[in-house]
Amino acid sequence: MKKLLLIALLCPLLTYGRGECEVHYLSETEESIQLSVVVSDTKKKDVVWSACYEAIRALLFDGVKGSKRRSIPYVADEYGSRNVHEAYYHRLFDQAGYYQFITDYAIVEKGKRKMPGKKIKYRVVDLNVNLKLLKYSLTEHNIIRKFGV
Repeated sequence: MKKLLLIALLCPLLTYGRGECEVHYLSETEESIQLSVVVSDTKKKDVVWSACYEAIRALLFDGVKGSKRRSIPYVADEYGSRNVHEAYYHRLFDQAGYYQFITDYAIVEKGKRKMPGKKIKYRVVDLNVNLKLLKYSLTEHNIIRKFGV
């Protein structure tokens, strides 16, 4: 069973380039969601930051497949919202403001995948995101409506 899960997580890595990530749903409660993020070909010191960034980005703009409540993204129009609320997204993504929503993380696995002519390093990071705090921040900055999503 573990081998099948590992294969399912690694197969998408075949098409990834430098610093790509893939977000997977693990579990959720009323206030938080636990995600597993596969980070490929990123420097060791940047793995956690990349995983946290991609987890928040997925929740905001893509939704998380498998989640009952967060399969729909918070923001429907990424580019429109980024243009209107440029300062908020600058603080959130460019200045690592996304890290405030992460309550716990752990690097649970690492390895290499052989590709023709190169090896792709990957790490799997499990993390918890505080959905209540994220939603509060989004409503306070008028990114989403108070009773929306």
